[in-house]
Amino acid sequence: MLVVLKIKSKQKPDQVWEKHNHFIMNTQDRQIMKEYYQKIDNTNPIYTTKGFRAVHYLTENRKDLIHVYFGTKELWEFDWKNHWQPHIDKGIWEVEKLVEENVNLPKPTDDNSDDLFDWTMFLEWTKKRKK
Repeated sequence: MLVVLKIKSKQKPDQVWEKHNHFIMNTQDRQIMKEYYQKIDNTNPIYTTKGFRAVHYLTENRKDLIHVYFGTKELWEFDWKNHWQPHIDKGIWEVEKLVEENVNLPKPTDDNSDDLFDWTMFLEWTKKRKK
């Protein structure tokens, strides 16, 4: 799955955020997150970094968050039901789905890899960003 979300804080819509973590830590509901983590089966690779990658960016005006998700459809559906929708229902976030598309993610080329997908593209992003 490839999913791109635009998240707005309903409680602080005019707040200018320093970084994406500033947005998340100041708007995310701790009780929802506690319940979310209790539901995750950590023995299943779709719930670990073996089965997904996500990156966050602030919009140009630094008031909203862009969330980009690559991973399994099962994890996406779990996340929507147990993470995103509860924040929407509680009036914390307004979430707009910019992209929600089934895509074929590449399988690992390394025979020793226990990842579900080939994540080397993310390593390339990191290397370029650090320069």
